[in-house]
Amino acid sequence: MSRHTDGVRFYMGHELGHLRMKHLSGHLLRWPVLWLPILGPAYSRAKESTCDRHGLACSSSPEGAARALAALSAGSERWQTLDVAAYLGQSDQSPGFWMSFHELVAGYPWLAKRFARILDQDAQLSPRNGFAYVPAAVVPFAGRLGPGFGFLILVYIIGVLAAIAIPAYQNCTIRAKLQAVVIESQSTRDSLVRYYESTHQVPDSLSRVGAAATLADGAALSLDPKRMVLTVHTPRGDLLFVPRQGADGHVLWSCTNGERLTPAQLPSSCRSK
Repeated sequence: MSRHTDGVRFYMGHELGHLRMKHLSGHLLRWPVLWLPILGPAYSRAKESTCDRHGLACSSSPEGAARALAALSAGSERWQTLDVAAYLGQSDQSPGFWMSFHELVAGYPWLAKRFARILDQDAQLSPRNGFAYVPAAVVPFAGRLGPGFGFLILVYIIGVLAAIAIPAYQNCTIRAKLQAVVIESQSTRDSLVRYYESTHQVPDSLSRVGAAATLADGAALSLDPKRMVLTVHTPRGDLLFVPRQGADGHVLWSCTNGERLTPAQLPSSCRSK
């Protein structure tokens, strides 16, 4: 811009506009909101458009200010011979899906649009593609790091959520299946209690109380003849039913996790006891 007085004025005015509008102060207070998709990029683009008007106010003519801005795309030499009409025509390409998507996730408006607004602040610009708002709504704003980094943030967020949600879903599925095991094994536990309360002895096997060694779903049952602990061996892990004597002398059961089961996978009927 050494040979273009308006160019120097435009850029000085633009940067002073950021100071005048306090864009650099309170940034940390606004940050929690600015990373949001669509909203964050829109605020950033609005800041640039506002400061372009400050730069225009410091320039001697709109065309001088516009040519200064065009140097960002045309380069340090070709801005002087730029075809203004042809450059303005580039803004007509912005309604395309990918052009619209890129702008919606970017912190700067398309230069052709900024160029058009400097020449005519009331310029009617082509609308964006409406479908572009759908993918843009899930890409976090990454500021000067660019939309590509925003997409990486999205991938990271999805990865974190998946790391939390998938195990939680698997645990939920296991709990539902184990709850069925709790219900199906109830008759076996009842038989053990009846035998113990009538004989005051622990049965040496399940056959002693007339109980089957498997459940309807194929899960195997085993009995500890010393403590009368009933173990249900499921494909997901072992579920243990441990007896204890209640205050009234009756036998009560509590269930806990055995091999390959975690406390989080226990059904609610076990975890509440």
